[in-house]
Amino acid sequence: MNMPNKLPGLLVGVGVLVVFTVAAFFALGVKSVFTSTASAQLSAPNPGHGYDQIGLPAGTWPGLDADKVDGLDASELAGAPSGFSILGSTATPPAGYTFSGNLVVADDIWTSKASMPTARAGLAAAAVNNRIYAIGGSNGSTQLQTVEEYDPATNTWTSKASMPTARSWPAAAAVNSKIYAIGGSNGGTQLQTVEEYDPATDTWTSKASMPTARSGLAAAAVNNKIYAIGGNNGSMGLATVEEYDPATDTWTAKASIPIYTDVNSAAAGNNKIYVIGGIGAASLAPVEEYDPATDTWTARASMAEVRPYRAAAAVNNKIYAIGGIDAYGISARVEEYSLAAPYYVHQKS
Repeated sequence: MNMPNKLPGLLVGVGVLVVFTVAAFFALGVKSVFTSTASAQLSAPNPGHGYDQIGLPAGTWPGLDADKVDGLDASELAGAPSGFSILGSTATPPAGYTFSGNLVVADDIWTSKASMPTARAGLAAAAVNNRIYAIGGSNGSTQLQTVEEYDPATNTWTSKASMPTARSWPAAAAVNSKIYAIGGSNGGTQLQTVEEYDPATDTWTSKASMPTARSGLAAAAVNNKIYAIGGNNGSMGLATVEEYDPATDTWTAKASIPIYTDVNSAAAGNNKIYVIGGIGAASLAPVEEYDPATDTWTARASMAEVRPYRAAAAVNNKIYAIGGIDAYGISARVEEYSLAAPYYVHQKS
């Protein structure tokens, strides 16, 4: 199979950014830089294998089709037919392949990363100093105190001091290089517990309890204050919003979210908070925007699908989705979402 002159539809996403890298790519012997704007047949190269397939019609080679997420292993690379195209993360092809001179650059790329040591769902995550901390959760039978640190730069995990209170479905947010684990469930009771983690000293400190006991809530920080949003009290979903000020260790009630959401997620941007998805909401994947400056909520465009049970955190403009529940049960899987990632096209000789 020969590489086409253009590569439409090979990578997920829209909105491509290539200008800043084109000169450097041509210096590496790149003949053409292609971009894509449509749905894909492939994932990005897997860090364990380094290569993934492209351009093979579904069902043509079942062994390879099933490996689109995990990457191609050595036997699959060697057994591919002449002219078969793969993606690599560098311009150096594997044995038996030749760099085609073509490069694909696109956004909306998910890449598998080193699995978390402890498989779990209902965990929380927050980032401090370019490292992500996966906190608490459940292994399906037990609430966990487990804390593990992920370093995206080295793709490695390190165990850290356990959280004092074992719990699943807490929320977490960071202010001034400290992480606050908020609420959750001990398996039978919804919690008001707030504990502060200092990555610099690997220590935990108890803080003022949240007024409303709940689990499955979301949290995000704006202007050094944390907003605890939604969740459930053990019998029903909540629209409750409460603001925590770490500087004074105090809580303040705020305007309720219009649509109650349980097991949701939240992220901050432009001094506003975006609450995404959840269970029990009026639509499958609502997005609500909160403005702390005016204490008001605004409905935004919904996601295409519901994605509960995972934790997520961002480092260097990349988002890491951690753990959760998949088709196989409680997961340790970690995926990185990045923009404008370059992939080199190699062909089987």
